[in-house]
Amino acid sequence: MQDSVGGPSPELARGVSLLCSLQREDGSVAGEVVWSPVITAQYVLTAYMIGQPIESQRQARFLRYFRQTQTADSGWGLHPESRGYVFVTALVYVALRLLGLSAADPLCLQVRLWLRDHGGVESIPSWGKLWLAMMNLYGYEGINPVLPEAWLLPRALPLHPAQLYCHTRLIYLGFSYLYAVRFRRATSSSSCGANSTSSRLRPSRSGLSATGFRPPMCTSRRTGCCAGSLIWKAGTSGIIAPGCASARCSGSSNTSCSTTGRPMECRSAR
Repeated sequence: MQDSVGGPSPELARGVSLLCSLQREDGSVAGEVVWSPVITAQYVLTAYMIGQPIESQRQARFLRYFRQTQTADSGWGLHPESRGYVFVTALVYVALRLLGLSAADPLCLQVRLWLRDHGGVESIPSWGKLWLAMMNLYGYEGINPVLPEAWLLPRALPLHPAQLYCHTRLIYLGFSYLYAVRFRRATSSSSCGANSTSSRLRPSRSGLSATGFRPPMCTSRRTGCCAGSLIWKAGTSGIIAPGCASARCSGSSNTSCSTTGRPMECRSAR
């Protein structure tokens, strides 16, 4: 932006001045990144799966953070202005249980009602399905294949994973390995505290689901997605689902929006 004599506009000058005022002596500019509570939830799940203890004070801070970031509709979203999504809410619920809240805790009761009203966790997008499968809360037969062999294809091909958006590419890289080995948490893991946490998740398989986690159900819901998590993409007939890395769906009865009946196109959220 320039003014009438070719110099920087007043707006640009003020912006540069503000950035300069924030610069530290070492030349860096620091700022807080505010994003999604799903990252914190995934940290808790990962710590549990690898047996990494989380100190009690940090557990308390995580619980406080989850309470503060809960949306007005009782779920959790992708950012501070977001509505609740099944993808985020389901993983936060599992994290709450791992952090010591009982199934009877008022917050957990509230979240389970929210999830059931939104179709249960079987309507979670594909990335969430894989997280639940790694936690022994969902069946791998209910996940769209994430093929590690795709990395062996010629790199010049448009469908090579290297051509994906940077975040999607790195997530696909890790998930393709985890899917190939059908990774599941060790049953003896006890990471979040001194007490065993394995028993905390025993009722979750039925508590999170609207219909139960029977293998045939998992298979039939492989491409299923909560209608509330679907976002229309302008100029297309497809739908984008946050947290979904599936290929374009075929438009069958299992891949249609429950609200509009139109075929879904599931792509990873950015």
